[in-house]
Amino acid sequence: PPPPPPPAVATYNYRYVGMDCSHGGTWVGRWGSKGHALFNFDKSGSNVEALPPGVRSIVVAGHNTGAPSCPGCTGTNWITPSSCSPDPRALQPPPASNTPHPSPRLSVRRDRSAGVVGTKGHAGLSTPNVEESAKRDGRASGGARADGQCRGLGGVLAPTTVTIDLLTPPGSSTDGPPLNVTLYLVDYERFGREMALETREYSNLQLGAPTQRVQDFGDGCMVTFELTPPARFRLMQVVTELPYNNAGVAASALFFD
Repeated sequence: PPPPPPPAVATYNYRYVGMDCSHGGTWVGRWGSKGHALFNFDKSGSNVEALPPGVRSIVVAGHNTGAPSCPGCTGTNWITPSSCSPDPRALQPPPASNTPHPSPRLSVRRDRSAGVVGTKGHAGLSTPNVEESAKRDGRASGGARADGQCRGLGGVLAPTTVTIDLLTPPGSSTDGPPLNVTLYLVDYERFGREMALETREYSNLQLGAPTQRVQDFGDGCMVTFELTPPARFRLMQVVTELPYNNAGVAASALFFD
């Protein structure tokens, strides 16, 4: 008999661009030329965004396995700009020439804030102490950074899976120019988090690009995809070794280029 045909090669409409873990939260001038969304940047429940014209809103939702929603999710702010933390993983404030404002366009279902998009494991996670984290990183807490900027870093804690939807204006075409969309991911407590990161076409929820496994992001990593909104990111917890085998996932911002 003839040999079986070769397996079909998967095709995708989006493209994984790459990951950069060398700049921490120093994003100005590198990412965000067309827009940004900084989750829980100023305080819990206060998001800072400036969205590009093709993105109407961002919707963040957390899900339990087998459950439609996450009523126990809570937002958190790890580092406020007012604290002037020296932690280089915290995000730079937006440049003065493009200072956005807290906007109702970034919405979160139920009582979740669109902060670092993350999951809360079965054992639960408490909001980390900034000073203790700074000591673990070999830094003194508080005080202004050498660059004179007061940075911020926020988050949302949820159970195992989080989705981030990039929604477009009603009636808009899906044939517009693609955007480079970058997620900023930080394992703030250095728990050894790992996660699977999917991109999906919003209209049919088909995979838009190969799934990426993200690990070793204690110093903060920028993960970039080329896509055309509307689109969905899905961040899923990967169980790791004890004692933080259920630490969940975390993401702090979106940038558009």
